[in-house]
Amino acid sequence: MSGLALPCSRPAGSMLLDRQLGSNARASGMVLWASRNGPSAVETERRSRRRCDCFDLYRELVPYKEAWSWQKSLVERRHALMDRGEDDSDTLIILQHPPVYTLGTGSLEGNLKFDMKDAPYDVYRTERGGEVTYHGPGQIA
Repeated sequence: MSGLALPCSRPAGSMLLDRQLGSNARASGMVLWASRNGPSAVETERRSRRRCDCFDLYRELVPYKEAWSWQKSLVERRHALMDRGEDDSDTLIILQHPPVYTLGTGSLEGNLKFDMKDAPYDVYRTERGGEVTYHGPGQIA
């Protein structure tokens, strides 16, 4: 893949372009890069519509509800861009949450090991499939 937006230090033999983030993105150190041996980053960006914008927020705890809202707005934005035939790059968000449980669409409250009224952490029902998932600091899910 070429023209990737990555949270990284300058790769050896690469060209860098600053990548502007939306106002609700709190990422730092994000760059757009392409190999110096190939086309320039600008040419690569024009020719390749496949790109992944990576938001690196792993150094802070992002509340689940805030991250979920952000994810939904990114999906809406991508659909609008696709409808207009514009850039519809993929997005990867790297972050961690304070402890929280999520329930998929088919999940039953009976699968929780505690009473919902006395939950040790917040519990959210989500649009994803699957059962119960615990999200917490230091975890990748």
